[in-house]
Amino acid sequence: MGSALVEGFIRTGLLPNQILVYDLSKIACKKAQEVGCQVVHSLIDLEECDMVLLAIKPQSLDELAKEWPFKEMTVVSILAGISINQLEQSLSTQKVVRVMPNLPAQIGKGVMAVCFSQAISEDIKQTIKDLLRGSGFYWELEEKHFNTVTALSGSSPAFFLLVLEAMVFGGVSEGLNSQIALEMVAHTMIGTAEYLLTENKHPAEIRDLITSPAGTTAAGIMVLEEKGVRAAISSAIKAATQRGKELSEGD
Repeated sequence: MGSALVEGFIRTGLLPNQILVYDLSKIACKKAQEVGCQVVHSLIDLEECDMVLLAIKPQSLDELAKEWPFKEMTVVSILAGISINQLEQSLSTQKVVRVMPNLPAQIGKGVMAVCFSQAISEDIKQTIKDLLRGSGFYWELEEKHFNTVTALSGSSPAFFLLVLEAMVFGGVSEGLNSQIALEMVAHTMIGTAEYLLTENKHPAEIRDLITSPAGTTAAGIMVLEEKGVRAAISSAIKAATQRGKELSEGD
């Protein structure tokens, strides 16, 4: 996900050779070089940077903290379940930004939440917001909402794909070619989402436009309601949110 955000930064106009990359992964370093970034071989090589994007596994934070040399550098973290307070304590810095991206950020269509520690200036806030635009859409939220954001935007692509698979299977069972069914469902999802945002109407209003009395859509919705799909999806969001809270508390 770190490389996806870096590519987004480049889309905003940041020159690749202005970005220094330190990574123990040879694959990640090679990918960084391919887009024109400078690869360095130690943390201290980053000392001239204004900010650092921290994109490591959360369980690696304690090890990184042992050799972290920067006290004044702005840290932008995408570590799931690691709070601003934890980062401030571990890295002995007050300048922390927390970002929660999701999978579509890899193609510039991400949905992200961002929050800032009190030490972050308005100028730095604006710079980071400008950079995030290259990866999609962002909302500045209080950190207490991040577990819910993780469920709604981080986990929900998997939920959407489960629904997509079920719809494709239904189409195939009625005789459609599987690839055609997949493309039709995927494009229908995209088109419906764009229509919703363009028309700025409540989803129920749009659903009513599609649902004719005693028609095919009404028959399908009746089955979905009987099977408890609405409640199941809401419960999935609640369960994912709760699991996020547990992980952030170390359970």
